[in-house]
Amino acid sequence: MAEKLAEEKINKILEFYKQGFNYTQISKIMQISRNTVSKYVRQVGLASIKLNHGKTTFNNLFNKIDTEETAYWLGFLYADGYLESSAYRIGLGSIDEEHIQKFKTFVGSENKILHEASKNSNHSDYFRFKFSSKIVYNNLINLGVFPQKSLIVKCPDEKQVSNHLFLHFVRGYVDGDGSVLLIRNQPRLYLNGTKDMLNGIIIRMNWQEKELMKNKNIYMLHYEGKKIASIYIKQLYKEANVYLNRKYNKYLEIIASLN
Repeated sequence: MAEKLAEEKINKILEFYKQGFNYTQISKIMQISRNTVSKYVRQVGLASIKLNHGKTTFNNLFNKIDTEETAYWLGFLYADGYLESSAYRIGLGSIDEEHIQKFKTFVGSENKILHEASKNSNHSDYFRFKFSSKIVYNNLINLGVFPQKSLIVKCPDEKQVSNHLFLHFVRGYVDGDGSVLLIRNQPRLYLNGTKDMLNGIIIRMNWQEKELMKNKNIYMLHYEGKKIASIYIKQLYKEANVYLNRKYNKYLEIIASLN
C-alpha cells in the first residue's frame, strides 16, 4: 500500500525521478516502498514522459561544469575519486552504497557496483564503481583531477568551476572528504585536503580565515559553533538537490537544534 508523504519528501521523489533515477533506486534511497514512488510520479504525470534514465553519453561527462550536478560530482571526485591511466579508468568509492548508485546513474553506465566486505567489525563495508573513457579521463585531467592526486590537488579556478556553481563543488568535496557533525549541541564542519585546496575554498567561499591544522602531509580546516559552522553548513545544504543522504540528514539535525 502506498504511503502518504509530506510535500518535502514528494518533491525529493520527483527531483530524483527527473534526474534519471528509476522507481527501485528512489525507493532504496528514500527508504519508502516502490509503490509509493510510483504513485507520486504518476500523480503529476511524469510517468508518461520519456526521461533519459541511465542513457548519459560518456563523452559528454565533465566536458564543462555547467550544472549543479556536474559541479557536485566533480567535487566528490576531487575528494574520493581516482584515475587509472593504464585503462583511462575513472573510479569512485564510498561506504555509502546509495551514493555510489547515484553516481552510477549520473554516469549512465551498466557497470556493476563492487562490494568490498570489511574484515574488521569496527569498519564499514566499502563500495566502488568504475568505468573507462579516454575522453572523460582527459576532461577530468583538464578540470584538476589527477592520478595519485591526494598530496598535489589544487582548488579549481573560475575557468574550471564558475563562482555560481562553486558552492555545489564544495558540497561534493565535503561529502567526500569532510565531516558535518553535531557534538554537545555544537555544529562542526571539517574539511581535509592540501593546503592549496583548503585555502582556495576559504577564499572562493568567502569564509572566515582560519589557520589550518596539519597531520603529516594532510591539512584540516575546522569550524565549530552556531555562529560560524552552522551558517556554513546551512549555506552548503539548504537548497541542495544533490548530496550525501547521511550528511544531509545531519544538516537537518543541526537546523532542528537551532530552533
